[in-house]
Amino acid sequence: MRKIVDELGACEVLNEKQQIVYEDWKFKTENIERAIRVIVDMELRAMMEYRFMKGNPRKAAVIRWNRIHERTFDRRIVDGVESVASTLKLWGVV
Repeated sequence: MRKIVDELGACEVLNEKQQIVYEDWKFKTENIERAIRVIVDMELRAMMEYRFMKGNPRKAAVIRWNRIHERTFDRRIVDGVESVASTLKLWGVV
């Protein structure tokens, strides 16, 4: 979503559908990124940023955090996704 928002934002002229998508996705991506930035656990925040905001594949993230077991990594990511969802609900975004 972020790449599409950036690309549409760089365009000087957007048709009606592109404008709607741009505004909607820009709002969503900004809120998701803010929700990730407010995660208190620094390691979990780093995992979420590396995996989702930077768009790295799961395998690359598991290799980067090789000091923890793969299943533990997956559980931490689930915790991060739940944290983001809870924050978005609290903010009234979803």
